[in-house]
Amino acid sequence: MDIDDPKFTTVSGAKIGDTETRIKSLYPGQIKVTPHEYVSGGHYLTLIPRDKTDQNYRVIFETDGM
Repeated sequence: MDIDDPKFTTVSGAKIGDTETRIKSLYPGQIKVTPHEYVSGGHYLTLIPRDKTDQNYRVIFETDGM
């Protein structure tokens, strides 16, 4: 699923326009950062859930590096 409207949020409140710092603060210790394939200086922030029932799922936030 691809979300491009900031009116939609995650259960924790993450939304389009949030900074990398905010995403990391919403999910402490659960974010894996990797370089963005197409945006110079950008990143993929991959949420890896701690809850065993959600371990097979991921949420990927794309950033411009901010």
